[in-house]
Amino acid sequence: MKKLTIIITIILFSMVSTNVAYSSDKGKKGFDKLKSLVGTWSSKMPDGSETTITYKIVSNGSVIMENISSKEDDNMITMYHLDDNNLMMTHYCSIGNQPRMKAEVNNDNFNELHFRFVDITNLKNKDDGYMSNLDIKFLDNDHLIHNWTFTKDGKNTVHTFNAEKLK
Repeated sequence: MKKLTIIITIILFSMVSTNVAYSSDKGKKGFDKLKSLVGTWSSKMPDGSETTITYKIVSNGSVIMENISSKEDDNMITMYHLDDNNLMMTHYCSIGNQPRMKAEVNNDNFNELHFRFVDITNLKNKDDGYMSNLDIKFLDNDHLIHNWTFTKDGKNTVHTFNAEKLK
């Protein structure tokens, strides 16, 4: 009986260790997926304007910098990085605040990344607007969708970028 208890304990421990190692790899896999975006992308907005999104690997490969710009708005920068095994991002919004979000990876489908609000700096008032979520869908190597959720006065508005990679 004692041997059986020891064997079961070893099996359970090895299952937990394997699961932790497997799940801790998801942040890195998500980060690697974002690296595939390096280059310049274009998105036509519903009002007919055009937005340019560029991705660049910086800081010796530890950060991916995203620059969203249009003729009508100031640039917005988002920095993606790993924090231990978690895929994180900080969005430097043109309205002057900086929300941080953490990727939720619920399965092995790295064609979708879901970033959820963690905290924010420079939010003057709790009812001021800020980006609270980001969902990225990788349609193929040359097409992606960004769904940014903007929260203001307790209400959410989704801003969608349907982007195509420029050749």
